[in-house]
Amino acid sequence: MLPSGQIARVNRSEILGPLIDIPTRRIAQRLVESRLRPINQGIYRPKTTLTFREFVETQWQPSLFPTFKLSTTRGYTYLLRKYLFPTFGEYKMSEITRQMVQAFVAQLGKRLAPKSVSLAKNALSKVFTTAIEWGYVQENPTTGVRLPAQIIQ
Repeated sequence: MLPSGQIARVNRSEILGPLIDIPTRRIAQRLVESRLRPINQGIYRPKTTLTFREFVETQWQPSLFPTFKLSTTRGYTYLLRKYLFPTFGEYKMSEITRQMVQAFVAQLGKRLAPKSVSLAKNALSKVFTTAIEWGYVQENPTTGVRLPAQIIQ
């Protein structure tokens, strides 16, 4: 949108790679076509601009908390406030990656019981599962994240 309030088209460019990797125009054209294919076929969804905190507070909690038991609601509220918002709250939903979640789980594993780490990961997964169902994101970054091994003392 322009400062005057008019809607304007935004032209974006993307670097395909170094010239050494793309020596011919034909290879470059194939790369461009592969990136544009989802858009041209109508299967591409724009990425959401909502942050994790905004999505949870404005969409997820008001819609889903009434469907949970009271104890589940209290547990999710605590996990969100204590662990998830401080770590992921300011990131856009589409910016949260599997690597970020794995690092989060590894850090929690150093200071919390394995059950608490599992609950925090499951709460995050529940938020992203809903976001996928509602079309806010394409994939769940908690999928494939491994929990730390239990240390037996």
